[in-house]
Amino acid sequence: MMSMEAHVNQTMFLLSAMIFVLFACHSTSTAQSQSLPTPESLLIEPDESSIFEFGLDIRQRFEADQNDQFRTGVDQPGYWLPRLIPSVTATLPNDHTLHVELITTTVVGRRGGPRFLDKNELDLNQLKLIGPAWSDGWEYQLGRAEVNYGARRLIANPLGPNIRRRFDGVILRQTDEQQKIDYLAVFPVRPSAGIFDDRPNEDQFLGGVYRTDWFNEERTSGRDLYALTTWNRRAVYAQGVGEEFRTTLGARWFSKRGALSLDNEITLQLGGFEGSAVIAAAAYSGMDYKFDEAPFQPTLKLHAYITSGDTNRQSSRLQTYDGLFPTGGTFSELAPFGPGNMLDLRAAIDFALTDRVNLELGIEPFWRLSADDGVYNVGGVLRFEPTANRNRFTGADAIFRLTYRKSDRVKYVVAYDYVTVGSFIRDQNASDWQLLDIWFEFSL
Repeated sequence: MMSMEAHVNQTMFLLSAMIFVLFACHSTSTAQSQSLPTPESLLIEPDESSIFEFGLDIRQRFEADQNDQFRTGVDQPGYWLPRLIPSVTATLPNDHTLHVELITTTVVGRRGGPRFLDKNELDLNQLKLIGPAWSDGWEYQLGRAEVNYGARRLIANPLGPNIRRRFDGVILRQTDEQQKIDYLAVFPVRPSAGIFDDRPNEDQFLGGVYRTDWFNEERTSGRDLYALTTWNRRAVYAQGVGEEFRTTLGARWFSKRGALSLDNEITLQLGGFEGSAVIAAAAYSGMDYKFDEAPFQPTLKLHAYITSGDTNRQSSRLQTYDGLFPTGGTFSELAPFGPGNMLDLRAAIDFALTDRVNLELGIEPFWRLSADDGVYNVGGVLRFEPTANRNRFTGADAIFRLTYRKSDRVKYVVAYDYVTVGSFIRDQNASDWQLLDIWFEFSL
C-alpha cells in the first residue's frame, strides 16, 4: 500500500506535468525564433488577464430505505450523506485555464457503515488544464475531469449519491458556432475512501470521437454522432467473465419546437469478449410536451429505452448491451436497473406548482428483453442471474419528486421511489424496494 507521502507526491507530479505543458505552449508562442527556449521564456508572468475564481458546492442528503438493494429485511431507517466540493479556476495568460476541485464526503448513521461510493475523506475531484492547441478552434484538456455527452445515457458524471464519476486523460476539442468535436483517450477514476488515493482504473479504457452539430442558435436542436471504443479487463455477463473490447457507434437527434421536445437515439455495438463476437444494440425515444395554457403548466413525459440481451449463453456470440458510463438515475433517483437486456418505459407528468416549485409523478416499468439473460445494475454488473423462471417482467418504479429552487444557487429536493419486483426477481429472495431521499444543494 502506498504511503501518504507517495500519494501527495503523485498528485503534485500530475499538477507539475500540467504546468510544464502550459509553460511549453507559452514558450512556443513567445520564442519561435529561438532554437532552444531560455529559462525566461518558460516563465509565465502574471498580468491583467490572470484571474482566480473560487467556487463551493455543498450538498447534504438524507436517505432511508426498506429492503435496501432488494434484500429482504435489510432496512436503513435513515442516514446522512454530506458532501463538500471547493474549487478554484485560474485564468492564465495565453488563453489557458487551470481548474482544481477537491472533494470530501462521508456517511453518518448508516447501518453497516459506508458503501463503496459513500466515503472519500479528501481527494481531487477535478484537476484539468485547458488551453489552445495548434490552430484556431482547437483546444486540449489534460488531467482529471468530469465528462458528459449528449443526454448522458452513455457517458455522464453521476456515479453514486456522494461521489461523481471522473476520467483521467486527454481530450482534444474542435469547436465553432455550429459544432463541437471531442477526441478523447481517458481512464475512469477508481474512487477510494482515504486521502488522495483515487487512481485511474487501469482495467478500463475509453477512447473515440463524439461530435455534436447544432441546427439553431439556441442549440436546442441538433445531432450527435459518435464512435467510442472501450476496453474492460474483467467484464461480467450472464455468459461469463472475461476481457472485452467493444466499439459503440451511434447517432442521436434532438429538437425543441415550441412546447414539444424530442430526443431519439440508436446505438450499435461490435467487438469481442473472450473469443466470442459482440453484437449488441439499443434504441431510445423520448417526448416531452408542455401544456403552457393549462393550470400548473404540466409537462407530459413519455420515454422508451430498449437494449439487447443475450439469447444463448452457450453460443459464441454475446448480445448483451453495455451502457458504458451512464448517469445513475436516468429517470429516477433510485435507478433500480441498468441499461443491459432491458425494455424500459416511462410515463411522467411534471407540474409547475409555482415559479420555483415543481412536482413530478411517474411510473417506470421494466422488462428483460431476453429471458435467457439476467438483470444488470447501472454500472453494468450482473445483479440477478437468469434462472428457470422465464418471466420477463422485472419490476416497476413509482416516482415522486418535489423540487424547490429557492434561487439559482440553492435547491431543495424530496424524492420517493417504490419499486415492485416481478416473479423472476422475487424467486431470488428479493423484495420490493422503497427509498426516500431528501437533500439540499448550495452552489457558489
